[in-house]
Amino acid sequence: MASGRTREAKCPASAKLFFGERICDLSREMKNEKLTYDGRQLTAARTLAKLTIGGLAKAADVAWLTVRRLEVGGLIRVAPQSRHGHVSTDTWCKITAALEQNGVELLSEGRDHGGGVRWLRPRNPDEAS
Repeated sequence: MASGRTREAKCPASAKLFFGERICDLSREMKNEKLTYDGRQLTAARTLAKLTIGGLAKAADVAWLTVRRLEVGGLIRVAPQSRHGHVSTDTWCKITAALEQNGVELLSEGRDHGGGVRWLRPRNPDEAS
């Protein structure tokens, strides 16, 4: 982690993700619209975070096969509980928290825009790629 701030990612039953001063309430987002992501989007986020599949899995405390399955599986649907074709909110929360701890955020697809990936903070111009 480049900055000195400590970040705590928790995934309680209410599916709230605490990340520094940011709070992402997945349960509220799930009521408004379906959370959908793409495996290629997860791969892009992992690459921007400079993590391997194993590195992301370890940081998220999930199996590396879970990360691999999500990356190659195409459309990723987030659901309150794990079921066929969906990833559980708890697992998804762990993965997105690990990416955010490495400075990368996934943006869910909306009604009027596609999903994406972005850095959480502007890059330092003196920093080498």
